[in-house]
Amino acid sequence: MYWDISWQPKPISVLKNTNEEILSSMELEFSEIMGFKVNYSIVKLNEIEHWQVSYNGLSTEDSKPARLKLIMDLYDQSINKMDYTTRFNLDKPTIKICDLIISPEGEGLGSQIINHFLQEVKKTKFEKIILKAQDEYAGKFWGKFNFVYKKNTSLTMPSMYLDLNSSHQQEIKVNINYK
Repeated sequence: MYWDISWQPKPISVLKNTNEEILSSMELEFSEIMGFKVNYSIVKLNEIEHWQVSYNGLSTEDSKPARLKLIMDLYDQSINKMDYTTRFNLDKPTIKICDLIISPEGEGLGSQIINHFLQEVKKTKFEKIILKAQDEYAGKFWGKFNFVYKKNTSLTMPSMYLDLNSSHQQEIKVNINYK
């Protein structure tokens, strides 16, 4: 007689279970922050493994030109490949920030956008956010939001990440069999 105890994390398809209402709520909040209409679009490059989400807006006021462009790739853990731009392994549900342009600069709009973005992302099952900062100045900007430099990265165009695991509880399935 013995006990056979095994456990296995419950597999979750993050993109399949991602509520697109979160993405549309960010569109509304970004519009409010920027003071003009921001639109979002989703391209499902692979329905369950890879989506690209874009937020774009441009002020039509001549007196105060402003712009928001945020492009990100959303990856499910099942894709399990290397991102060659940042040199991160995509073995977890990951968001890659590909591009962020906000103008005018220096008015706190970028911080408001990223703070709201992070609040919404924490409601999902994504575990990591990765990016390639344009330069050292951009690296300092992302550092304000607890992004850290990848080991052995260049400071001129650093790869950075934010681990969201601390805010996620991993669901574990336990099997106990008496034999």
